[in-house]
Amino acid sequence: LGFGWIFSLSLLTLLPLSLFHGALFTFGCRVYHLLAGRDKTVGQTPQPSHSIGRVYAWEAIGTIFGGIIFTYVFIRWFNSFQTVFIIALLNLAVCLALLKLKGSPSRALKVLSAVFFAVFLWLVFGPGADNIHQFSINRQWENFKLLDYQNSIYGNVAVSQLDGQYSFFSNAVPVITAPYPDIAFVEEFGNIPLLFHPRPRDILIISAGAGGLINEILKHPVKNIDYLEIDPLILEMVRKYPTALTKKELSDQRVHIKYSDGRRFIKQTAESYDLVLIGVSEPSDLQKNRLFTEEFFSLAKKRLKNSGVLAFSLAGSLSYLSPQLRDVNKCILNSLKRIYPYVRVIPGDNNLFLASDCKGILKVTPQLLVKRINSRGLKTRLLSISYLEYRFDPRRLNWFLGTLKGATHKTNKDFRPLAVFKYGSYWNAQFSPYMGKILKALERVNLKILSVLVFILTGIIYFAYLSNRRFSRIGIPFCIFATGFFGMLINLILIFGFQIRYGYLYYQIGILLTAFMSGIALGSIVMTNRLRRIKKDWFVFLSLEFLIILLALIISLLIDNFTRPLFLVFCFAAGALVGSEFPLAGKMYLRAVDKLGARTGLLYSSDLIGGWLAGILGGMVFLPVLGVFNTCLVIAMLKFAGLIILVISRNNLIERG
Repeated sequence: LGFGWIFSLSLLTLLPLSLFHGALFTFGCRVYHLLAGRDKTVGQTPQPSHSIGRVYAWEAIGTIFGGIIFTYVFIRWFNSFQTVFIIALLNLAVCLALLKLKGSPSRALKVLSAVFFAVFLWLVFGPGADNIHQFSINRQWENFKLLDYQNSIYGNVAVSQLDGQYSFFSNAVPVITAPYPDIAFVEEFGNIPLLFHPRPRDILIISAGAGGLINEILKHPVKNIDYLEIDPLILEMVRKYPTALTKKELSDQRVHIKYSDGRRFIKQTAESYDLVLIGVSEPSDLQKNRLFTEEFFSLAKKRLKNSGVLAFSLAGSLSYLSPQLRDVNKCILNSLKRIYPYVRVIPGDNNLFLASDCKGILKVTPQLLVKRINSRGLKTRLLSISYLEYRFDPRRLNWFLGTLKGATHKTNKDFRPLAVFKYGSYWNAQFSPYMGKILKALERVNLKILSVLVFILTGIIYFAYLSNRRFSRIGIPFCIFATGFFGMLINLILIFGFQIRYGYLYYQIGILLTAFMSGIALGSIVMTNRLRRIKKDWFVFLSLEFLIILLALIISLLIDNFTRPLFLVFCFAAGALVGSEFPLAGKMYLRAVDKLGARTGLLYSSDLIGGWLAGILGGMVFLPVLGVFNTCLVIAMLKFAGLIILVISRNNLIERG
């Protein structure tokens, strides 16, 4: 699916739940305020802003517990429908508790809630959830003979069988097929890079080794193969449904399986290798892209021995390269040439890239490859002299290099993952062509254009304020919008930066999210408890705005040097600033209790719209096209615009504060 379909289907799927979720916060603030006002143990009636702050804090605390329970309990022990029904039970229990309060609605609601509670109780602890889950899976995989279907913390793994052929899917994408693999790919990728090396002994495979690739490598006189997979469940499934091919690969004493993130392993290991093979063939997201950047190529270079070769493949074509696919190949080729003095490309349906410090790879010919095939006693179906001469035809290489002349001159870097955007454009050109113009326009986005847009937006609000003082009220929602934008995007940047430095460590990323939400909860609680003592609301709010701008600038400059504790500290600090600002905004924006619901809803929706915009544009456009540094500057500019708008209307705020 292209971005358009993904966006539309996600919106339609989540819309019913999201509408109620957003409404619950607004109603929750009002109900909490009314109930607190009736509580005789409270010394004085709480202000509306106190109710907003406390509900906001409770929501953050609920998110923390939800994330922890989902990660450590639900994923491991429950299927999707059991999880949904347990959440339904929890909400129904809350309904029953609320209905016991004085002044509750009619008895019919109590009976209805009790009936639903009993139904979901039966679904969870009876066969209902399992039956619905199985029905859903059968519908999803109705064209396959599904053998197994399990979740891990890294994703979903499914196994299907057809005519003796096993296919292993990770998140619905086939990653291993056995016992009959893609012969053309495994023979080329499993032999040609090794034939470029005069004496391959130690090999590192990053992902996709099982199912044929390791079998081809074992034909060579290798001594050691380190095979990395990040998700243990994939190989557990391969062992659970063995074939002669996979048994041979995984039981060979020369093969050492390591469950680790490839980036993290290659950074920490002290081992050296003759060849490093990257089994991931597409930089389709921020996680995979980390294996195709200048910085990763530099790390891999340090792990290569003399005459060592780095090899990977990218999508190509024998006849036509689209502009998007040209850019994907070119920006990664540019990055490779920045690190390695000698690079070879063998064009085809899969473009094979080989890089080394040794000039010898430039002298390899089809005749030399055949000589090494014979000397090593290799038995292959595809790699004959005629086929190799066809693949190494200089006219094909000249055509490929000539096609790339009009492509991008930029490189793919850790903190400016351009290949992600280029690959997304290539994908959408195939499946959502109508998105092409939008993506092409987004690719032209730069800091100057965004600066002008923010300046124009600030000017429009300023002139609207001059014409009608009521527009001063827009200042607070705009600042909360910018804070929601900051919270979502800075969280994404910190998680992305952590993955670059330390690898995709699911549980530790969960800790970063927990630190962010803990900051929101604590910031909201502390600010709510101090609201009565704050006299200069606007001055404190301005100070928070300054701190958010300062934090974004610090992260932009220093994130590449963050240690693990610093990632936690900055996640917590970002959350604390977001959590502190919302209750204070509620106090500044509210005038009367009867406006509690409407104005709380406006503030909350402003926060969510900012987060939504950052989520849509952050990973797809800002980080890949602008890079982390410029993205942080965009955050700072947007917050500074809010600061200006707040200062313009400060007299109005002082009167209301």
